[in-house]
Amino acid sequence: EVAAAKADPATADFATRLEKANGELQAATVWFMQNGMQNPDNVGAGAHPYMHLMGIVAVGLMWLRMAVAATKLKLAGDGDAAFLDAKLVTARYFAERIMPEAGALRRKIEGGAEAMMTLPPEMFVAA
Repeated sequence: EVAAAKADPATADFATRLEKANGELQAATVWFMQNGMQNPDNVGAGAHPYMHLMGIVAVGLMWLRMAVAATKLKLAGDGDAAFLDAKLVTARYFAERIMPEAGALRRKIEGGAEAMMTLPPEMFVAA
């Protein structure tokens, strides 16, 4: 799917950005596998940003599919042109403004659990 979208100039930029975000997800997954066995706290500490990273990639795939469909409809002269244009602009917005967060989320994951786990549990009990 991504390879075909990269071959089409109308969706190539989006597909490239999605591919990069997916690479961040894959790298974070490998980091979990390498570091979670040594210290399970690393997985717990990175779980929240990992879910967000997974969400960006999953929603990105859905937007890629919508952009491909909208492009095909526009080329065929079918559908509401304004609606299809809005889909393409929204997909572009997601690619430019949301997908870049994947890199930051990966770096949060790779930060590990040390700082999070340094405070003793007693520090979280109300006095």
